[in-house]
Amino acid sequence: MAIALLASTIAADEPRSTGWTALAPGLWYRPWSIKTADQGTSLAGHVFRADPRIVHMTVVDARRPDRAVARVATMRTESQAYVVVNGGFFDEKAHPLGLVVGDGKETSPLRKVDQGLFLISMGTPVIQHAREPLPAVVETALQSGPRLVVNGRALQLKPQVSRRTSICIPGDGTVMIVVFAAPISLSDLAENLARPPVDGGLGCWGALNLDGGPSTQLSVFTPGLRLEVEGGWGVPNGLAILPKSAAPTGPPP
Repeated sequence: MAIALLASTIAADEPRSTGWTALAPGLWYRPWSIKTADQGTSLAGHVFRADPRIVHMTVVDARRPDRAVARVATMRTESQAYVVVNGGFFDEKAHPLGLVVGDGKETSPLRKVDQGLFLISMGTPVIQHAREPLPAVVETALQSGPRLVVNGRALQLKPQVSRRTSICIPGDGTVMIVVFAAPISLSDLAENLARPPVDGGLGCWGALNLDGGPSTQLSVFTPGLRLEVEGGWGVPNGLAILPKSAAPTGPPP
């Protein structure tokens, strides 16, 4: 993992005391250190906060005629994104397990199972259960699980530890992407995601776990931050944050 934090400018609407660093219009970064439930271990993670009204958030597909998966660094380079993290679960043939929509185009169907959905509909981010009705318009969708936080409350989850990638919605129209390269339990992660910012948490109203373990990976390239968290293997898709100018024009293909 290599980190080069080059910029120190804080966005005008982000108080310096919050620790957020502006990377691009509508995109901020902060390191996040949390303690495990036994208070014996401090774990360092990465948090990216994006405003989908300013940046373009979508799911990029790694699959090509000559490949089934790719590292997120490759997807970031190909899509010219600011940030790409791994997406949801997939089978041994690299078929995504659940709904995937990127730029309004569905590339994998919905599975009505006990999982969650991250959606962007009409520019608004939503995390909901996979069995709830979908909005009429879905621009971006990624199915995974379990849900970690619902209505501001951390759910009771398994204690097993692993590398983690997750999505948080704090309820102000922005989206946070959280990556822990060090193993952390779902229960510790959920508790800290739901905890108020004044107590060291992120204040998530809703949060969703993405694929973890060797799938957890991150690639960032902005003027203010270059960062790579290597995964153990390639993945079939990734959640990407791009400049708004990279959004396709006209109806989806």
